Amino acid sequence: MKLKNFFNECHDKEVFKKLSLYVVTSWVLIQVVTVVEGPLGLPEQSATIIILMLLLGFPINMYLVWRFHLIDLDYKKAKMNEEGEMVKRQLKNSPFQKMYFSVLSIVAVLSITTVMVIAQNKLFGTSNELVINDIDNKIAVLQFGNNTGNAEFDIISEMSADWISHKITENNVGQVISNEIIESYSALLKEDGLKTETVIRNYLKPKQIVSGNFYLDDGELLFQGSIIDGNNNEQLISFKMVKCANNKPLECIEELTQLVLGYLSTKAERSLNLQQESPPKYESYKALIDSKSMSEEDPRYLEFLNTSIERDSLHFEPQVLRVAYYYNQGAYYKADSLLQTVIPTSQSNKRQANLLMMYQALLNGENDDVYRYVEKEYQITPFDIVDNTSFMVVAMQFVNRPDKVEEIFNEITFDNLDFKNCTYCEYRMYVRALSLIEDASYSEAIDLIEDLTTELKSDFLQRTLITAYMRKKQFSKMNQFLDRLELTESISSIQNLQYHVFKEFQIQKNSVQAKKMISKLQESCLNEDLNNYLPLTYFYLGEYSKASLLLDILLKENPDNLNLYPYLAACYLKMNNEVVANEILSKLERQRAPHQYGAVDYALAQYYAFKEDDKKVFRHLLKAVGQGCQYSPISFQNDPIFTNYTKREEFQQVLNFWN
Repeated sequence: MKLKNFFNECHDKEVFKKLSLYVVTSWVLIQVVTVVEGPLGLPEQSATIIILMLLLGFPINMYLVWRFHLIDLDYKKAKMNEEGEMVKRQLKNSPFQKMYFSVLSIVAVLSITTVMVIAQNKLFGTSNELVINDIDNKIAVLQFGNNTGNAEFDIISEMSADWISHKITENNVGQVISNEIIESYSALLKEDGLKTETVIRNYLKPKQIVSGNFYLDDGELLFQGSIIDGNNNEQLISFKMVKCANNKPLECIEELTQLVLGYLSTKAERSLNLQQESPPKYESYKALIDSKSMSEEDPRYLEFLNTSIERDSLHFEPQVLRVAYYYNQGAYYKADSLLQTVIPTSQSNKRQANLLMMYQALLNGENDDVYRYVEKEYQITPFDIVDNTSFMVVAMQFVNRPDKVEEIFNEITFDNLDFKNCTYCEYRMYVRALSLIEDASYSEAIDLIEDLTTELKSDFLQRTLITAYMRKKQFSKMNQFLDRLELTESISSIQNLQYHVFKEFQIQKNSVQAKKMISKLQESCLNEDLNNYLPLTYFYLGEYSKASLLLDILLKENPDNLNLYPYLAACYLKMNNEVVANEILSKLERQRAPHQYGAVDYALAQYYAFKEDDKKVFRHLLKAVGQGCQYSPISFQNDPIFTNYTKREEFQQVLNFWN
């Protein structure tokens, strides 16, 4: 049977119509899965798996068209002859049947082959994902030595290590230990005079070490690099020397980087690099390196970022760091507007896209997506203190996953860090202690931070230790600790701790001790200018009239203080003036604005807890957490206002909202 006749007959028998229905339906399904896989938290390979299933289903669909459409059509067209005998079916053993099943066989082979190729590349082969599976394959990148004799070129030493560290992740061959990480550990370890080599080999233990030097010769920079075995210090390879003009060092660095990558892996994928594929302008990169050498608290930090962006408006990293800076400062509107102006330098660069989506999720209060995107960043360098701490915070306070914190915490096992010079080290211990308290491992939490509180004057560590003491029922230790702090800490710090102790007694439903502590706090506040604590002491001591007067004064001075509205409304509720209470709630509703992350609904939930309106309590708590309200040490299960609700199934739904 000729192919043209076969196609004509397929058209007449509506075969193409039946097959096109499958194709159109498949296309719609793929589009739907692509759109919803992020919001629904589906695995990232979901779309690929659906495509594979649909490809395998196409030849099956062709057979079903034959079995349930063409054969049925053939029966219907069969007629009786004049003697009443059935006319022979036209399709059975016909040329059309032979051609149809030949085409079906070819389609089946093509489908299976295509599925195998896609599965090999996407599911079982080399992946562009950020996950580093071989945790032992660590690659340290050292700062290149400046052998020019000119201190002006010191910045190039940092550039070389920074650029190679960023780009080495393109091939997914290991976890990069950047020179920045090496220097931070060298500075943080308590042992004085430790050489960089000792820190690398005894603590970080990389599998390979990338190092190099550069020289100046007749106006040209000469770069030389090598890779050393991290275990036995044996040189694995020394790369050929590369040359460039002394005012274009990034050309040399990029060329040497390609040599390094060529040795480490034969792959050529460019998916994980934060930097753009082509080097930024020299002056822009120089300003970026300067900014990364200081903390965000330094006023020059933002100046250098702005300078970097001014020198090269397409330089991606300083733009992202500037968004992060304003977010960390609480300037959410500014961060959001700047984020909209950041354009990835490569549409195929997954790490750039991941960072942009992470900050957008942060600004939108989409905590589950924040967790997912931060996890990808963390998986690149889990031993980096900043990334490690950030992931701990997100797990603990954004999605309420205290069970995940231990795993992250244990990635860094150094016991002799100098906490006085390491804010992130201190914060890691704090978050870990919080996770232990949530797990009711109070003794472990005490052992973890008890000594630290004598070494460091940290309000949040002190508050956490008091929580652990009280939940362990070690009240004598708590009192001794608080008495000792009263000799050294400021009045405001002591008042903060006293209020915290009062709330812990409330959570434990120890009304006698709670009243003693709130009375002690009130006595302290009466000797000071009006602050937030004094009206709260009147409130909890049942003096609602005095509390309402003081709360009204504070809210007129600062109407954005959403924490005070539920107490003021509750005062009037307790004084049987629900009309005024509702007016205050209306004022609270009018305070709604973007980037509040559920603050208004959380305040409403507190008021309805005072009113004992259970339905509205849970409704507003769910709305608050859905808008990004965080699980802090003073909110949700740690807020005494909700003590009577924490055992309820509805409250557990609030705690597990993002899980």
